[in-house]
Amino acid sequence: MVEQMSSHPPHLGVTDPISVTTPREIDLKATNDLDKILHEYELFESDEMLTKRCMILGQLNNMLKEWVRDLSAKKMPSHIAEQMNGKIFTFGSYRLGVHTRGADIDTLIVCPRHIERVDFFSSFPPYLWKIPKIEYIRPVEEAFVPLMKTKIDGIELDILFARLALKSIPEDQELRDGYLLKNLDERSVRSLNGCRVTDDILLLVPNHEAFRLALRAVKFWAKRRGIYSNALGYLGGVSWAMLVARTCQLYPNATASTLLQKFFLVFRQWPWPKPVLLRHNSEDNANLGFPVWDPRENASDRFHLMPIITPSYPQQNSTFNVTMSTKEIIREEFQAASVLMDSIISGCVSWKKLFEPVAFFSKYRHYIAVVVPNVAEWVGLVESKVRILVQNLERHRSIELAHVYPKSYLRTVPIEADSNTSIISGEDVNKNNKSTDSNIEGDNKSSENSSLPIDKDTVNNNGENLTTNVVNDTDQKTSTTNGESATKGTEETPQATTDSDETETVPKEPTTCEECVWFIGLRFVKNEHMNVDLTTDSRMFIDTIATAANNARFSMEQVAGVDIRHVRRRDLAAYIPAEEVPQTAPMRRVNRPLNRSNSSTTPNPSSTATATQPQFKSTTNLKMEENNTTTIESDSKTNNNGRSNENIQLDQLDPDIKRKLSQFETSEDSKRVKLISNESIAASNGNVC
Repeated sequence: MVEQMSSHPPHLGVTDPISVTTPREIDLKATNDLDKILHEYELFESDEMLTKRCMILGQLNNMLKEWVRDLSAKKMPSHIAEQMNGKIFTFGSYRLGVHTRGADIDTLIVCPRHIERVDFFSSFPPYLWKIPKIEYIRPVEEAFVPLMKTKIDGIELDILFARLALKSIPEDQELRDGYLLKNLDERSVRSLNGCRVTDDILLLVPNHEAFRLALRAVKFWAKRRGIYSNALGYLGGVSWAMLVARTCQLYPNATASTLLQKFFLVFRQWPWPKPVLLRHNSEDNANLGFPVWDPRENASDRFHLMPIITPSYPQQNSTFNVTMSTKEIIREEFQAASVLMDSIISGCVSWKKLFEPVAFFSKYRHYIAVVVPNVAEWVGLVESKVRILVQNLERHRSIELAHVYPKSYLRTVPIEADSNTSIISGEDVNKNNKSTDSNIEGDNKSSENSSLPIDKDTVNNNGENLTTNVVNDTDQKTSTTNGESATKGTEETPQATTDSDETETVPKEPTTCEECVWFIGLRFVKNEHMNVDLTTDSRMFIDTIATAANNARFSMEQVAGVDIRHVRRRDLAAYIPAEEVPQTAPMRRVNRPLNRSNSSTTPNPSSTATATQPQFKSTTNLKMEENNTTTIESDSKTNNNGRSNENIQLDQLDPDIKRKLSQFETSEDSKRVKLISNESIAASNGNVC
């Protein structure tokens, strides 16, 4: 008996396994069914595509070696330079063996100590261009983890760079030794940690085959349920991998179907913020002074909501972006999936039920839309900050949940070239998503959506009311004619003229622009009736974008603007594809007669805040001016939530970016909030009502 127990391998993880039971026949059948359904969804790549990926990595490896030798020849004798070498490592889903069709490849280039990061970004791209069928190269040097994006023969690659304190990189070089980090800068450490974490995950999992199939299913489920995005506050790929790996440690002999069932069971009951650990930090002896996740030492680590700690030194929390709302959404999905899994394992329900997409646009009656021009660098910057807007919205006592949807939507918006603005009439909104409702109106031009603040229409089944000031950066949308500045508000649109006859009006052909849109659904606290002013939150978000653009050294051409809009569920046809619009149709008129029966006319926007419907106070004040515009003046005092400290003041920004993203005004014609200069803001003194 003693010999039999000693023959068992030691358990992996920070605790003993919960169960070491061998699979039952029903578990094996459920696993086979799971494998079949994942193949039906085409989550596995063909052998031809796998071979293609290997060929691309081989071409990249050849260019790396050539570049290292050529660059070394400029810094040392040629006979020594010929012996220099670099090496390519892969990590992420490709390294774990769970990548899907069309997925990118995360790669790391490791070079000897005499090759620096500046060499990588300056002299390596010409060598990449030698690779056949390369489509583009986009350096992202200012990112938190600097990288170079490229696409070769239809396969996208993210290429990171790190140099080790070694004379040369041998072919058998490994990265698990923590002492390789000695004398490295933090950027190189962050670049290396992607590979180190991936390798450690594989080492800490007892059954790779079951782990890979279960992880494929979990990642697919998370994407279908809209909870897969590290940037927006959900869990990213490495976080999901660590949760599945921890489940494998707790059930080392389980099949993939059982792992999936236990995965939802364990984490629906997990006592967050207790951290998820794959191993104790003390197991890594490297202590080189880099900051590690430790709530006993670091006060900021105590506020993390769902800590999932990477196993490699320096240990970090991979889910520091999680917010109160995203945590609640993830827990709700865990709960629903766990209840469903029992029926699936018993064979009563198909696996397809688990992978049904979330009906996001049927869940809420009011949404916040973040609209930006579809410019790659600008879209990436704004996406990385959307979670800040979510956190701001969460702080309202009337907002119970701010549900951001990870999927963004592209829509083509027609623009009249001779118009002073890209605002399109809301009367002609079709379901093919080819026109936009800039006034955010409903099916008819009733006054319920024709003014700011929005009137006392019902915002959800509980009867709350929403008063929101939509913040819009329309600098990128105001055009100029013949070198003159674009007009504001209700000014007349300039007309183009020909050289032969200046009095003749020549209509210009309409052009189009492409926009990227994210949606945030709002769930309100039950049994509360009040107006919600979102002006301050929108303003703070714009300040955050301006600060980030300034820190990233964006040029004026790259600063494309941000538009924040309130969109009712019935108006979503202007933003989302036609096939997704029917999700909202069955609930379109729910409970609307209850509110409309109380008044036959639209209330005055200035009188919507009553004794029973108090309006939130903030440091952003509104006043009506003679030209029928609403000026939003933001003072420099800290608001009652103390949130002004989160952003750098606009006075510290680059003057050009400051001018583009400064202050706002509301046009009575467009019902949108436009930028105005700092001078006009400074001209208004005294108290504002």
